[in-house]
Amino acid sequence: MSVLFGVLNIARNALAANQRALAVTAQNVANVNTRGYARQEVIFGSSATANGEVPTDHQGPLGMGVLISEIRRAGGSMNTVLEERIAAGNSNLGRMNARNEVFGRVESILNDASATGLNRVISNFFNAVQDVVNDPNNIPAREVLLARARTLSERFVTADEQLQQVSADVDADVGRLVTEVNDQIRQIANLNNLIATATASGFETNELRNQRRQVMNDLAEKIGFTAVEDPLNLGKVAITVDQASGAAPIVLVNAGDPQILSSTMDLTVANITTSVLGGRLGGLANMRDVVIPALNADLDQLAATLITEVNTRHAAGFGLLGTTGVALFTGTSADTISVAISDPDEVAASSSLAGVPGNNDVMRSIAILQNTQVINPVGTGAPTATLQEFYNSIIAKLGAEAQDAQSTLSAENVIQDELVGLKNDASGVSLDDELINVIKYQRAFEAAARLVSVADEMLVTLIGLKR
Repeated sequence: MSVLFGVLNIARNALAANQRALAVTAQNVANVNTRGYARQEVIFGSSATANGEVPTDHQGPLGMGVLISEIRRAGGSMNTVLEERIAAGNSNLGRMNARNEVFGRVESILNDASATGLNRVISNFFNAVQDVVNDPNNIPAREVLLARARTLSERFVTADEQLQQVSADVDADVGRLVTEVNDQIRQIANLNNLIATATASGFETNELRNQRRQVMNDLAEKIGFTAVEDPLNLGKVAITVDQASGAAPIVLVNAGDPQILSSTMDLTVANITTSVLGGRLGGLANMRDVVIPALNADLDQLAATLITEVNTRHAAGFGLLGTTGVALFTGTSADTISVAISDPDEVAASSSLAGVPGNNDVMRSIAILQNTQVINPVGTGAPTATLQEFYNSIIAKLGAEAQDAQSTLSAENVIQDELVGLKNDASGVSLDDELINVIKYQRAFEAAARLVSVADEMLVTLIGLKR
């Protein structure tokens, strides 16, 4: 009769093991569409004896059936490596996407192909200057010149305002992302503690690790980081952010403690700088703190040079009514430039107080300015470029950087797709495989249930014989 009770115990263990295996399969199937989910694998092991007892002779139990020795995340160490590479790829994608988006907005502001492009407006201004050169006493030509000068100054101001608006929008995006980053830091720290508690209690932590990995992947898209899991600290991960210029890394998660960015370095919008290299935050910081300010500085240099060079020549001439010393433009930068006069009689075309008919010397000197090297792209040294050549160099540099961001983004997407494909092969959920497991575990469960039924019938028979 002890043999029959042994069969019942074997069947009971088999029922429990296969029921648990079915539950794991159900969890895998339920998460077939969960991004980043690593399927769980059931590892069965043979149970040698009940309660670890050693049989005293060869007629002792042959074994006590089956047990689940481990439920593990599929893919092993390879899956871990792929997850780390995918997280790094998410960081690169976040950075490149941010740069690409902002470059798109900036290019639309300085769209030189449109009729309102700054290069076109500069050409229109000098064309109007040439019309006055051709007929210096013509009032309509002078009025057109003033109108073109106003359009030019307004275009400078508008471009500067639009760039400042992009910068303000980037600031707002940075602030929103910081809030999300801090929330995800707390989630990771909390999951660290849950994993440590479960590990210390001998429980499985696969689902907690899957959740932590998903949060880490989302965090990586926002801010690049380095994560190190400490097996001696019950599986907790420490997360740090590398900085530029050899600065000490920023600690985001110190094992189970969240180091909220605002408490680490008073993280207001202005304090996220280009020292943060990765993720969307790094990309936005670079655009806000480097690219856009450089464009603003270039536009300011262009506007200031135009104002100075034109005013120097214009102030030396005479208007139709003998006025002199009058500036055509006022202001010192792209955001302050404006037209100083409104009366066409004050347009100084002549170099003579007598206003000799046909004297266009001053206006001709302004017209020549269009093809004169008056500005240095590097900001210091002898002039090496005309006004329009300088502006074209701004556009060329912007286009090259935008194209580089776009091509890098495309290449990164290809690499990321390959990594995700490899991870899916290593640890993704296959419905076909899971359905096979369902049938396999179901049949094993049914067989174990049949064992219970057979053992029960045999027990009844034995009890009946004894009566």
